[in-house]
Amino acid sequence: MNYFEEIGILYELHSDGCYYPKVTVPEQEPAHYGRYGLLHKQYLKEHLPLAYDTLLACGELVARLNQIDDIAQARYELLVEQMKEKQGITEEIKAKDPMAWVSAMNNIHSCVDEIILTEVVYE
Repeated sequence: MNYFEEIGILYELHSDGCYYPKVTVPEQEPAHYGRYGLLHKQYLKEHLPLAYDTLLACGELVARLNQIDDIAQARYELLVEQMKEKQGITEEIKAKDPMAWVSAMNNIHSCVDEIILTEVVYE
């Protein structure tokens, strides 16, 4: 047994007479992440490249991005509903004054998006 077999590196003899390491990619779950997962991926690449490379090499990157996106989406929906309730934004307002409703909802969505980015995506 040689040194490389002892540490777990396997080599294959190819037709050109050279030995090449046998590299396998671990199984990954299917990707279903969306906007927040993509933003977290970009954040990892730019600000935490070692963490990004480690997750990628271990085959855990897609699972992490799926998880971040799921958490962000659930939190987003919850916060939007809570803010609508707190500010009294109802379907009645939507029927009576659609422009005021749109303005209020845009404000809520902007605020919630900023919270999600700060607390979940860039954490």
